[in-house]
Amino acid sequence: MNAVPSLGRFLLLSSFLFVAACQDSTTTIPVSPPDDFQAFASPQAVAALFDRVSPEVMALPQTVFAARDEAAGQLVFGVERQAAAEAVHTVMERRGIPASAYRVEVTEPIHFLDEKTLQTEHRPTMGGTQIHFGQYVCTLGFSVDHEEGRSFITNSHCTDRQGENSGTVYYQPLSSVNPTPIGVEADDPPYLRGQPVNECSRNKRCRYSDAARVAYDSGVESLGEIARTNGLNDGSLVLDGSFDVTDQDDSSTSFSGTLHKVGRTTGWTTGEVNGTCATVNVSGSNIQLLCQTLVHSESATIAAGGDSGSPVFEDSGDGTAKLVGILWGGSASGDRFVFSPLKNIQDELGELDARSDGTSGPPVEEETGSITGTVTDADGGAAISSATVAVDGTSISTTTDASGDYTLTGVPEGTHSVTASADGYDPETKTGVEVTANAATTANFALVADSEEPDPDPDPTDGTVSVATIDYSTHGGRTSDRHLTVTVSLIDDSGDPVAGASVSIDLLRNEASYATATETTGSAGMASFSFNNYPSGEDETEVTGVSADDLEWDGVTPPNSHVK
Repeated sequence: MNAVPSLGRFLLLSSFLFVAACQDSTTTIPVSPPDDFQAFASPQAVAALFDRVSPEVMALPQTVFAARDEAAGQLVFGVERQAAAEAVHTVMERRGIPASAYRVEVTEPIHFLDEKTLQTEHRPTMGGTQIHFGQYVCTLGFSVDHEEGRSFITNSHCTDRQGENSGTVYYQPLSSVNPTPIGVEADDPPYLRGQPVNECSRNKRCRYSDAARVAYDSGVESLGEIARTNGLNDGSLVLDGSFDVTDQDDSSTSFSGTLHKVGRTTGWTTGEVNGTCATVNVSGSNIQLLCQTLVHSESATIAAGGDSGSPVFEDSGDGTAKLVGILWGGSASGDRFVFSPLKNIQDELGELDARSDGTSGPPVEEETGSITGTVTDADGGAAISSATVAVDGTSISTTTDASGDYTLTGVPEGTHSVTASADGYDPETKTGVEVTANAATTANFALVADSEEPDPDPDPTDGTVSVATIDYSTHGGRTSDRHLTVTVSLIDDSGDPVAGASVSIDLLRNEASYATATETTGSAGMASFSFNNYPSGEDETEVTGVSADDLEWDGVTPPNSHVK
């Protein structure tokens, strides 16, 4: 995800229009300009000289423009490189034109403003192109047919509030370019603590995918395609066709070999799989992603900010692609990206079909069955209520009722491992649980009381408080970046927000202390620090103190930075 740059950064070069002035037929123009040409130059003289030499100069390679600067009494030539400037000087010397009569500038080439890139408007929409929400830009992953209608998939963190359906509205490519929304957030499951059982680490919130589903607005056409640029691993964003999604891997979390991605910042890139079913902690947060895939490149930048949401796929070599997942993160150096497999995405968002342009209708539902049973105390057989029962490797879970009974529905046909857990008891896992379509399978659990001895000398405090995240946002001014706000969020050992705590920070600007401040967290556990009219530079926030009732600060400031 990337903060939206000012609109001016998205505009390319302005078009140039040159109109030759009519020459006064009564004016005498010298055949060759004198050495002190500027002293005698009139608009007519400059125009005459332009007519004489511009056709020959503009025939040279890498010339961009020839123009008249009548205020300076000179011709001006634009070239792409210094070597082309030398060729212009050669022509002028051969023509006997003194250096005072012209100047040469090295400039960028000029092209039509309607050139299609990953960051321009695309209708119908397609995967790999820029989307905009709030103050940020991300990448549209891929369009899908879903039982609730035509949608597209992007990252959960590319929403207004990660891990909940906050009704985020999306535009393509920017609301300032096209103010008509393309869709609204429809499904973004919560990140759960202690779930799935035996996999989510202590004090972490977990999911198997960083994915959210966005329902297309009525009338927005979409393609089952991924944009393709005119270069691989070279940073090009210029559109050169597309990959047709003809296949998708919605059953595997194990990959190998070369995988590709297309994103709005680094374009079409590729790398080698060097880690599968990885547990990944997201820097600066208490979020943990389970069973993810790591992709690495030895020689290229394959991901950067704004590429969040990029589709990840296998290139079939014939213009078609096999979709395997969605990119959500990467290393600061850009040599690695991490993606959530499509199987995990479907486990959390439901069945998705990315292989059509929205005409195939809802996907065929997978054959499923159910698992039922009872969870009891192994010592005496008393029912255990509110115990958690989960199908390992999926997002399917439930809790027992007052009688200790449970039912897991929508379990895919096949063999599964099922785990039951409850406070004060050791968890129990049953393997080889066979599930048959449209039938119920029984799995009962008898949990043994937790064997851990109580702490004879408990800590005098109720636990610790940690800095979960440090976020930056800007507002005000022509480019919406005049004022800076730093937001520090606190959590306790259970991952819950800590309200009413005092937080002190030292804001470092270009590694030097810029300002110190103290604020109190609100009900959401957040303390905001505002700095008006802050200068350009690189910012870093150091938390110097946290004071909360009955909680001890762990003294850690998570990595953070901001650049204006």
